[in-house]
Amino acid sequence: MNILKTLSSLSKTGKPPTDQDMLRWANTTAQKAKPSVRPIRSFKDPSITTGLFFLDLLDAIRPGIVDPNLVIPVAETGDYEDRRQNGKFRISLTLVYAYLRSSQTCHLDCEKNERIDLLGT
Repeated sequence: MNILKTLSSLSKTGKPPTDQDMLRWANTTAQKAKPSVRPIRSFKDPSITTGLFFLDLLDAIRPGIVDPNLVIPVAETGDYEDRRQNGKFRISLTLVYAYLRSSQTCHLDCEKNERIDLLGT
């Protein structure tokens, strides 16, 4: 339920975004940073299994967070272990990003009693 509250608080309407809203945001964000990114059509898009779209999205949100030398270029029908490694890498980066974001925001909240977004997202 916390994620729905957070998403609702970030939306213009105060309601949680729809799947299409989230897909539109993710595709637009990833393609602004890297125009060659192939957009995903739904959360069931087979290309999601490669982990590549989400790694591109993370790099668009926080440029430089993804080390391209650690990304395995794999097709959606490619080796399961390669796709799994990309997925594990993506989850690790997401956790690091979330930690950085929360610790910096919390630090400023505690000191100045206001929320300042140091990461610009």
